[in-house]
Amino acid sequence: MEELFRSPEPGYRNNRWSLKRVAADTGYRDGVSAGSQDRKQRRRFRPRQSAAWKNGVNGYDPAFVSQTAYRAAYRIAYEDGYQDGFGASR
Repeated sequence: MEELFRSPEPGYRNNRWSLKRVAADTGYRDGVSAGSQDRKQRRRFRPRQSAAWKNGVNGYDPAFVSQTAYRAAYRIAYEDGYQDGFGASR
């Protein structure tokens, strides 16, 4: 069964989202922001070089049992968001 979590974050407060869904949402939004910022500053496309991707736990809460699963979902979504924010074609 998928792990559920009721987050204290205002954006998730009324939702019962799975660990993967929270990680994916947070990772994607963080990635879009970082990709957009890198594009604006004329940096190279390097999503895996960011501290957020390396850490992979932004938005993680100890109520989630598996930090490893959260990190994996966050990183996948971060890369997708970064690509969208940077404007790279898929």
